Amino acid sequence: MNYDERWIDNFYEQAKAVQIEFDAFLKNRKLSDYYHFHRGENGQLISLHFPQAHGLPKEIENALPEAFIKSKPDR
Repeated sequence: MNYDERWIDNFYEQAKAVQIEFDAFLKNRKLSDYYHFHRGENGQLISLHFPQAHGLPKEIENALPEAFIKSKPDR
């Protein structure tokens, strides 16, 4: 498993707690519908984007980047 794959797997683990909070808002969509990973020109994972953030509660919008940062593995 490469570095980016570990990071994404770690993020999914962190996002489980965000999913519980998200479910409390009774949204009709899946949490993963609201974000995607962005890769740089070299193909490395560099950020989390929210193209579908409209309607996403601010608490969730703030919690996802925090989970993304916390999930970054050591090199």
